[in-house]
Amino acid sequence: SLRRSGVSSRICIPQIRPSMPTAGRKPVLMTFSDLIQEQNLTDRFCVLQSGCIGLCKYEPVVQIKEPGKPTVTYIRMTPDKAKEVLERHLLGGQIIDQYTLDYADHQ
Repeated sequence: SLRRSGVSSRICIPQIRPSMPTAGRKPVLMTFSDLIQEQNLTDRFCVLQSGCIGLCKYEPVVQIKEPGKPTVTYIRMTPDKAKEVLERHLLGGQIIDQYTLDYADHQ
C-alpha cells in the first residue's frame, strides 16, 4: 500500500501487450524516473510498471494514483509531456486535462 511504503503518490505506466510496439513507453518511464531522482523526490513519488489496462490505442499511457483522489489517466505520452505532468500535476496540483483519457473520450 502507499501508506506502508511511505511514498505519497504512484506513477503507473501500464505494460502494453507483447504484440504491440514498445518504442514510446521506455522513454516516458525513464523521464519520470530520472526527474524524480534528479529532483530528490523519491520520498514523494514512485514509478511502477503495471499490467496492460486495455488502452493500447492510446499508448503510451501513464496513470497517476494519489491517496484520496481519483486516478488520472494520461494518454499518448511523450518525455516532454511526462516532464510537464511532473511539474504541473504532481508538484503543482493541476491536472492537464487535454492529455487525459477523459478529455479524449469527450472529443
